[in-house]
Amino acid sequence: TRLEAREEVILRKTGALQIAIVLKGSATLRCGQQVLEVKQADELFFPYAIEPVVLIPHEPITMVLCNPGGVNMEAGDNR
Repeated sequence: TRLEAREEVILRKTGALQIAIVLKGSATLRCGQQVLEVKQADELFFPYAIEPVVLIPHEPITMVLCNPGGVNMEAGDNR
């Protein structure tokens, strides 16, 4: 899934692990009390039981979110 963001967005929980690659831009990721700065070429791993992740772009950001086969993005849990 390709994600392009210019403003704050909550990443969809899929109920499965997820890998993200930042193609361009930079942002802050917040997950609970954890804060991570990300930029172009960063690779991230999100375990399936992760708390909601908030993406706060510093500039327009493009990411690719990779999910295991069979994950239905429409049925994801956004809680």
